[in-house]
Amino acid sequence: MAEEFDALVIGGGDLIRTENISQLYWNRAWKSKPIVVSGVGVACESGRVRPDVVRRLGEFLHAADIVKFSVRDAASKKWIENNLAPVFEVETVPDLGFATLGLRREAATVARVPTVGLVLNKKIEYADIRTRRELLDLQADGAIQLRHLVLATGLQLQQELVQLRAMGITDVQVFESIGAMTEEIAKCDYVLSAKFHGLVAALANGRMCWTLRATSKAHSLLNLVSLSGDVLDPAAIRELIGSRPDLDPSQLAMISRLSEGARVELESVRVAVAKVSERI
Repeated sequence: MAEEFDALVIGGGDLIRTENISQLYWNRAWKSKPIVVSGVGVACESGRVRPDVVRRLGEFLHAADIVKFSVRDAASKKWIENNLAPVFEVETVPDLGFATLGLRREAATVARVPTVGLVLNKKIEYADIRTRRELLDLQADGAIQLRHLVLATGLQLQQELVQLRAMGITDVQVFESIGAMTEEIAKCDYVLSAKFHGLVAALANGRMCWTLRATSKAHSLLNLVSLSGDVLDPAAIRELIGSRPDLDPSQLAMISRLSEGARVELESVRVAVAKVSERI
């Protein structure tokens, strides 16, 4: 298959895992082609590091023709440099979602009942049920409008729907495209998300958000915009949303810088690929 292409671009998501290696991305056949790696992450929370996986990843990266290599957070950069000893520079760039999800900020309407978006993943935890119950109670009191958003498509969507239905949850919104998901996130005033890209979409649209998962990538992202990276306590939801928090100008300015940085990264990928084409 590699023979069909002049170069390969690998990007987005936690594509480096410490417990297994994906042949979709780190296939030995790819080493015969120039490779641009952009905005990937290391799944540092897996809790298991297999020495053979680390060895094979290191061998791949040392043997491959790496034209450019960037990651989306400092923890990923540190893990790669400490464990894989790369012979190329590892850049840190904003998550590429900031380049495509936009920054649209409508004027707040203080008197309006806020819309709250809830984003879970296929591994539903007890705290998620408590969080959803708190939000439903707030909605019953007329304090919020709740939108349970399933940010997934294809097989991932079907897997999540199976888990939700098993928990008796059917009042959810599903989408046919990432664009449609982004549009709905933009309509929310607040977003509570178990997914990293739920947080990215919220911030890219200038929306206050909180994480429902304790991951280094979520913690790092939220801290970057001066928000708490701690997991949201369900017991605190009523008071927190009742206080009507909002992003301040300095936070919105940081989000704008992240969006611009992600766009610059995509342009640098285009330039890198163009240079590869010139040398072929």
